[in-house]
Amino acid sequence: MAVGSNVQLVCKRKQTRKKMKKLRKLQRNAYASRKKVEEVIASKFEGGVKRKSKTKKKKSKAKSDTSSKNAEIHNQPKFEMVRALREDEAEIKKFSKLLGYNKRKNKGIPKVFAAEGLDYILEMCDLKKDLKGAPRSDNEVSVEASDNGYSSADHSEVECSVDKEEDEEVDEDNEKKSEESMGNSATMKEDIYGRTIDEKSGKIISSVSTARKKLDELNEQSATLNNESRVNLERLVRGVVNRLNEGTLVESVKRLKDIFLTHSHNGELLVNVKQMLYKSLQCAITVPYRLPDRIIIEIATFIALLHSTVAVDLSSYFVENFTLNYLKNMKTEEDTKTLENMTVLIAELYNFKVIKDQFISDLMDRLLKAVGEKLMECAKLLLSYTGILLKKRNFSVLQKCIANAQNVIYNLSEEVLKNNHLRFVTEEFLDVKNGNIRKWTDVIDSSLFEHYFSLYRGILKKEGKVDELGMNVTDIEQIDERGRWWLIGSACNATLGESQDLKEIKPSSFKEVFDPSLMDLARRANMKTPVRKEVFCTLLSSEDEYNAFENLLRLSLKGQQEREIVHICLHCALQEAVYNPFYSAVLERFCLYHKRFKLTTQYAIWDRLKNLSNFKKWQQDHLATITAELIIKRSVSVTILKVIEFRSINGILTDFLCRTLRIILTRCSNSLLMDIFGKVVTSPAHKVFSQGLQIFIHMVMKDAESETVLSKINLLDSIWGDDRL
Repeated sequence: MAVGSNVQLVCKRKQTRKKMKKLRKLQRNAYASRKKVEEVIASKFEGGVKRKSKTKKKKSKAKSDTSSKNAEIHNQPKFEMVRALREDEAEIKKFSKLLGYNKRKNKGIPKVFAAEGLDYILEMCDLKKDLKGAPRSDNEVSVEASDNGYSSADHSEVECSVDKEEDEEVDEDNEKKSEESMGNSATMKEDIYGRTIDEKSGKIISSVSTARKKLDELNEQSATLNNESRVNLERLVRGVVNRLNEGTLVESVKRLKDIFLTHSHNGELLVNVKQMLYKSLQCAITVPYRLPDRIIIEIATFIALLHSTVAVDLSSYFVENFTLNYLKNMKTEEDTKTLENMTVLIAELYNFKVIKDQFISDLMDRLLKAVGEKLMECAKLLLSYTGILLKKRNFSVLQKCIANAQNVIYNLSEEVLKNNHLRFVTEEFLDVKNGNIRKWTDVIDSSLFEHYFSLYRGILKKEGKVDELGMNVTDIEQIDERGRWWLIGSACNATLGESQDLKEIKPSSFKEVFDPSLMDLARRANMKTPVRKEVFCTLLSSEDEYNAFENLLRLSLKGQQEREIVHICLHCALQEAVYNPFYSAVLERFCLYHKRFKLTTQYAIWDRLKNLSNFKKWQQDHLATITAELIIKRSVSVTILKVIEFRSINGILTDFLCRTLRIILTRCSNSLLMDIFGKVVTSPAHKVFSQGLQIFIHMVMKDAESETVLSKINLLDSIWGDDRL
């Protein structure tokens, strides 16, 4: 038996699958026709398939007949067009023979046609010259159309339509060129770059009207785009401000940061993010009714976060324009709460360290100059919201504001005080003694500010510290003259005389700038270099510490020259026979301005402590006083005294340290004293200094006769606690 003779040629499983597939198909047909499966199977085997094939053949024949009829109807215009082209070609040949046009040897345009101005018409009609790139002529199209039937007719129709379009384009170009050539005697053409040039000379012919028209179109398009982008930006910024609350504070800052980074920062023609932000916040604040403190504090927190995390330009622009608007509203006599809302916002900006205490002092002066019921109420409101922190940060500014207010009230006439409400507010100012405005501050809910300030500090935990804006109200009013000197990179548009005073100060011109008596005093004070003379004369010619701070900053000193400010302040303080607190106030201004001045002040005092024995007794007392005042004002830390060796201390250093500590203990409150010494006691890095200071106080100052000093020493003992000796 041969190998494989018992192998089946057909697979049973495959046949079974085919049968099941046919059965399922029949079941679906039965379900669709709503018949039984047996009936569908019977009808299939009775010849239903043959009838179906017959109907298909009938349908295909009917379709072919209708398509042929439609083709004949559709192609009938094509045959007529080809026939018309053939007749036109025959007529052209006939009339050309009669005119003798083709018998001329010169194939160019006759001079008669050029003289009559008909050469342009002939150039437009000459297809062979204008359409050199065309692969076929009209004769070839007509012949192929007659030879190839329907398909050739279709192709000829397409080529004829293309030729017509090209003829129209050529006609338009020729018309433009003919108009230009009629106006100019020179013939013009386009070079490879698309520019219009003179064909003979090759010079470029510029069309001024076309360029102006194009420029106007671009300006219109840019204006339209600018308006659209402005509307979109205003919608985005206003949405951020409207959704501002405690829960969306961080998200709002992030969204505005993205908007600020993706849009224009400056420019008049471009969209300005700072301007849109100011308008949105201004609309939220300047309402005729009194806003709740929570809303104002949320806006102040938002501005403070922008100041610290996004850009100082945003907060600076807002403060500048907001202040100008505030001064404008001061002159109006509307009986609304708008000015009160704006006053509270300025106070909260100071509390969040966006602006400095100098700004508050300057604004208080403006409110007191224009005496009125509404303005006096705003002045009281400003001190009520800033009083607690202003007293901690700079108590002298608070005292100065209250003293100025009382002086203004004393000079008021009886006619002005006829208003009962104004009389009541002035009496409240007069009742303030020693800067104690607790009666005003207790009315304000400080817990709300503490909550948002803790939230603000938590967000800025990983961010670097940003200084406050250094300008005051006067600087904002004189931006056009002084410039924005508080912003980096902002130019100063000073007048010619002011710029010469600031930039062209030379040793030979000191006599013209400063008084001769000041120059003589600088010479006797051993101010030898031009920089030291300049700083010395600027310092002594200033009205107060604020004026001195501004004038010295405008000198724009760098590096070692800048450090001369601190050294000259200490030198002047030690040279005057009577101690002058003006120099410590100037040093305080600079220490608050930047921490580099703190470091310079610390090293300058250490240098003088090393040479303390070379000073006179009254100079040693002056040094102790200025050191104590700087420690009290937190310009320098109490650790500045750590250079003193308590193991080998001499009599001069003992007297210096006793005087310094006595001033600190007598002038500081209990809370300030705990703040000064608390961090030193708890710091492991200053453990040796803390123990030495503790021993010195117990050994030297325990025998003091003053009860105030003894009570403060007991307070220090409570700070040292278990480590007490």
